[in-house]
Amino acid sequence: VSREWDNLLGLAFTHASAGNNSEARALLDELLATAAPPYHLGLVYGALGEMDLAFERMESAVDSNQGALADLLVDPRLDSFRAEPIRWRTLLVQAGFSEELIEQAMTRL
Repeated sequence: VSREWDNLLGLAFTHASAGNNSEARALLDELLATAAPPYHLGLVYGALGEMDLAFERMESAVDSNQGALADLLVDPRLDSFRAEPIRWRTLLVQAGFSEELIEQAMTRL
């Protein structure tokens, strides 16, 4: 399976996290032309602060069971998602996590 998007993801996320939004958006445009999973696209949108698009991509990942869904509870790249606790909880419920795991994840906010 080709993962040509993997390097682009790392660069796009890093640029977005550093506030280099124009560079991140250029890389995101390239990512959108690849087979990058929605989870990973959501990470970049989240780092750019485009939370509506970020949550849409994560919801798509959950709906299609794509991506590293177990990482939803612990991935530090998802801190921008955790900043919106109501939407975050809803996403975790949609992903099928137990209430106990969700409560543990929510107390780490």
